[in-house]
Amino acid sequence: MRRAWSFAFALTLADAAQAAEPPPDVGIVTLRLGETAEAATTLAAAAALPGVRPLAVGALPGGGGLIDLSAPAATWAELAALPGVVHVGAPWRPSAKAVVSEGRATLDLSTWDEAGLTGRGITVAVVDVGFSGWDSAPEELPPDQVELVYGEAGGDPHGAAVAEVILDVAPEVTLRLYRVTSAAEFIEALGLAEEDGVDLVCGSLGFDNVWHADGASPMSQAVDRLNDAGVAYVAAAGNEVGRYAAGLLHDADGDGWLTLGEAERVYLNDDGGRASVSLRWDEPFGAAAVDLALHVEDGGVACDVGDEAQRGAGDPTEAASCVGVSLASARVRWVGGGSAEGLMAWIYSPGGVGGVTLATAGTLTLPADARGALSVGALPLGDDSPAAYSSQGPTDDGRLKPELVGPSGVSTRSAPFFDGSSAATPHVAGLVALWMDRARRDGPDEITDGLLLRAADLGEPGPDPVSGHGAARAGDLPARCGCAAPTTRAAPPWTLILAVFVGLRRRTTCALAVRSAIV
Repeated sequence: MRRAWSFAFALTLADAAQAAEPPPDVGIVTLRLGETAEAATTLAAAAALPGVRPLAVGALPGGGGLIDLSAPAATWAELAALPGVVHVGAPWRPSAKAVVSEGRATLDLSTWDEAGLTGRGITVAVVDVGFSGWDSAPEELPPDQVELVYGEAGGDPHGAAVAEVILDVAPEVTLRLYRVTSAAEFIEALGLAEEDGVDLVCGSLGFDNVWHADGASPMSQAVDRLNDAGVAYVAAAGNEVGRYAAGLLHDADGDGWLTLGEAERVYLNDDGGRASVSLRWDEPFGAAAVDLALHVEDGGVACDVGDEAQRGAGDPTEAASCVGVSLASARVRWVGGGSAEGLMAWIYSPGGVGGVTLATAGTLTLPADARGALSVGALPLGDDSPAAYSSQGPTDDGRLKPELVGPSGVSTRSAPFFDGSSAATPHVAGLVALWMDRARRDGPDEITDGLLLRAADLGEPGPDPVSGHGAARAGDLPARCGCAAPTTRAAPPWTLILAVFVGLRRRTTCALAVRSAIV
């Protein structure tokens, strides 16, 4: 019965994918599912609505996850009413976390090089926002080692630079490239990477201020699932110091406009004439009782407002943006529901914020907060302290992150100056691949523990939420396990529907032209 149902479901997806291009009133929306909701059931119901076309299914084991859809605006209310759907909104978009790399020389690889470790037989998934030019430099990314397997290359060379660094450290690994443009695609790509039999995933990207950094976001849960399956995930900690303001909310004069710490107005730094800002406050997702609105102004004149309903059933987030601005700022207004007095809140803008005390601690990008992630901050070449912009822990639930820092400010062909935790992360991913080459039976946790013991401590003695356990180093050879090549992992049953769906998507990339590009 299950097999017959899956076949019928595949036909439904095929019909949707062959539909004509959507009319102008169609937009891309993301459904967030409750923890026990089955993605396949919700997707089948959504696909039955007129004009709705599935784009990505980020299903989580046991229920929940995210679904991207192309859907006419007239159907959005019906989508929100589907069983299992707890939120309908715009897709969460990842941003790049930042470019032979000079960083290799800092990793203390001499003993590992003498032992002949190259990463041969190890497969690394590079999940990124763009791979422009990845196939134009075979001397850097040999076509017999590198393959784009998910999405189109995109206009950003960021992922190609990441791939170059991994090969600089571990020159004989096999690389599989997955280009993602939303959180649902990210989760879907991780499921496919596991199904594809990769040994580790390098993620020099992240999602900012869309969820608490407590390991509970759908993206972080997907990383934890990989870890449980024996697939290592190396995550960029982020470059977000300078982009966050954080503090307790107050309304001292009772006018409804709230101060964040001591400031009622947060200025938004110029970001190419665009002001994008998000607000998050300390209430549970799906059960926010305080209804807040986020106002963006240009020179004191309102230009956009984010005002989703909360009052017990919403998410504690708002977002707004304006284009063509010259003096942008953001303010928070209490709308209703419970009292906002004394709530902790965070305001984030990609271009940076001003007029407030900048937040440094707790600025991790997601999924660097995942328990199953080895999270990496940025250490500029020649420095003995992390970059001022490098995101810091701890997580919102008090765990130490990042665990390591790696070299940044290095050279690659794709990005002549490759900076940020984006550059640091593939250096550490290369180290993990070399470790796997040496000790093939060691799982992600054993490898992480070994690398933390070998790290060069920075600053005051002991781990800290700025540099973790210190700068990544290879050091002594790991103990050899004396085993053969890695065993093949069986694909979990829940990936069957995703495999059919994504196989279809890979063959019909023209149907996905409606996706927004990451810039």
